[in-house]
Amino acid sequence: MKTKENGITLIALIVTIVLLVVLTAVVIKGITGEEGIIEVSTTATEDYNILQYKEQIEALRESIILKAEVTGERITLEKLAKEMAKEATWIKSAIANVSESANDINDDIIITTTDGYIFQVYYSENYGQRFIEYLGREDGNLVPKVTVSKVNNKINVQASEDISGINKIEVIYKGSIVKTENSTSLDYEAPNTGWYVIRVTSNAGKLRYAWIRVSSTMIAPKIEIVNPEVKPTSGWYKENVTVRISAGSDKTSKIYYTIANWKEDPSLEITEAEKINGIIAKDVELKLQGMNTIYAYAVDEGSGESEIVSLNVLIDSEAPILKDINMTGIKGENGWYRGAVGIELKNARDNASGVKGYYYYKLTEEEIENNFIPSLDQMKGDENGNPLNVKETSLSMPNDGIQTVIIRLEDNAGNVSEPITITAKVDNTPPIISFVEVKEENIAGDGFIISAQASDQPLDNPLSEVTYFYYVQEVGTIGRSFIRSTKESRCMVEGLKPETEYIVYVEVKDEAGNTAKAEDGAGIKVTTGEEGTQINPGGNGRWWRPVEIKVDKVSH
Repeated sequence: MKTKENGITLIALIVTIVLLVVLTAVVIKGITGEEGIIEVSTTATEDYNILQYKEQIEALRESIILKAEVTGERITLEKLAKEMAKEATWIKSAIANVSESANDINDDIIITTTDGYIFQVYYSENYGQRFIEYLGREDGNLVPKVTVSKVNNKINVQASEDISGINKIEVIYKGSIVKTENSTSLDYEAPNTGWYVIRVTSNAGKLRYAWIRVSSTMIAPKIEIVNPEVKPTSGWYKENVTVRISAGSDKTSKIYYTIANWKEDPSLEITEAEKINGIIAKDVELKLQGMNTIYAYAVDEGSGESEIVSLNVLIDSEAPILKDINMTGIKGENGWYRGAVGIELKNARDNASGVKGYYYYKLTEEEIENNFIPSLDQMKGDENGNPLNVKETSLSMPNDGIQTVIIRLEDNAGNVSEPITITAKVDNTPPIISFVEVKEENIAGDGFIISAQASDQPLDNPLSEVTYFYYVQEVGTIGRSFIRSTKESRCMVEGLKPETEYIVYVEVKDEAGNTAKAEDGAGIKVTTGEEGTQINPGGNGRWWRPVEIKVDKVSH
């Protein structure tokens, strides 16, 4: 039994080894053979790289176009290449070449990457949108040689490959193959304006790409402003502008146009049914605040396309606004300033041409009373009559009194805002105390009535009412006791002790908080005599103690 069991075990081991060898061979073939793991993995990597590049190129292009739309800047393809390198460091190393062009950003773009991927970004009239087409990838080993030239709109391609020879030459326009030749040369008369990609394939399957830009022989349409009564100021129009798009040739069968960017609405067209003075044309009103860019190109009966032409029109029909006013100075009480007031125009805004500056006019008291509003010609600017710079200048109201200034903003298009009224109350002068006195007839019992007279400045036309503050202090003690505050110029002082010296102070404050104090000479010294006792003549049993009071004026 023991020998038999060992035999079975040995046979099982040999069978297992054979199976493992067979399976290993199968796996190795699967990994390296057709449709094997390595091949599938390589294809997946290629697809992933292509997808990543497409997403990066589109995201970058959209970002730059959006920025251009916001700022009103015209972006060319050459500018796009620079922006790609500057603003997107995460893709910078991948962009090896962006085909240079002085045309608009909406033209076709050819992009190659450092590792040989070729993409074309183009606009399709059939689908009304822009596509990113992957054209292939160059192999750096034994790729064909190619020379591309043109005469007018005729493209000539010459190709060679010294070992395997040339298999075919293809011409690609906007993602579609428009001509193929199984030869070493190709001639093609390009009907449309744009970038044509040349793809050359050798018999060994190696690829070489080239590209060339062709301008159609079609004459581009004209775009011109047709309402001459509208005149610009510093390049800006203050009202809507009408432009006429018209055919530049009698061969034109249709004109395509759009406003702002081709992305927004590429489907606008002018057909043969629309004519002005016998020419295919249309009047278009531009009314957007800011940059209005209109693009157009012509198409002939054979579907040939002209160059894209454009016109920029700047419109600003809205006056600037003032969001905030900053008034600087020492703030007093009740809305008054105790000293000169500075006026800074903060957050002056204009959504299109920008704020050019401001004019001002300071009203007199009589003009304030009569609600006078000055005309723009009466207002002041700089020494040359131009508006003052908002950020670099400020106004000052240095004089005492209620002062009013009128401001009007102007933008670079010449729009002027409605009058903006700014009022400041300034009082930096304390009131004057004319006199402080106690009359004999106002002395009774253990008290007296003190009278004062004061006025705010100027005396002939005081700025505000004054308030009187009365205090009493026993001579030889520290601190004084508040009696009362009142708009009245009289105050009862009572409850004084006999044989004691007091000083009664009067302070006067105007509405701005300026104060004339006792130290300015507004004080009365009071000396009481001996205590006396007498029954109240009224017979009600109450006692009062008349005190002899001697009054002296004091000055501190």
